Amino acid sequence: MRVNLAYGRSGLDIDLPDRTDVLTPRFVAGLPDEPAALLSALRTPIDSPPLADLVKPGDTVVV
Repeated sequence: MRVNLAYGRSGLDIDLPDRTDVLTPRFVAGLPDEPAALLSALRTPIDSPPLADLVKPGDTVVV
């Protein structure tokens, strides 16, 4: 079975055994203002102190 995975601009074609089950997720619309949502999540995270309270000058953070 040939399947196209959503990867990059054109996808990635792969071959899978015919007995493989392929699950397709339902569509979920993106957030209307992603930058604002990210900033809000960093400032008021769920069950955690804000990122600004967890790091000190010179720390490296990856989001």
